Amino acid sequence: MDPSILTFSLVGALAALAAFRTHPRLARLSHTSVPAPAPAQHPQTAMAITSSLTRVFSRNSVFVGTVFFGAFAFSMGFDVATQNWWDKHNKPKQWKDIRAQYD
Repeated sequence: MDPSILTFSLVGALAALAAFRTHPRLARLSHTSVPAPAPAQHPQTAMAITSSLTRVFSRNSVFVGTVFFGAFAFSMGFDVATQNWWDKHNKPKQWKDIRAQYD
């Protein structure tokens, strides 16, 4: 499977989630079905996480930007990781490794 197709499908799914979150009728439904979270064990850590998530999810434009940046960063990281794995796994079989024998 082409990695760009996976990236675009991930971005599409996250954009649909953002649209679901901002639609007035659907937003009401999503809040009623989710149980309340358990109280935090470490209040300062929980406050830091809550405040950072509040900043990210407070505006739809920031949320969508975060989703796009996250998808882009994941795509780049995944491409680099799989390329390195492929090069390591196929070390003696690639042209760049055997080119010196034929020059």
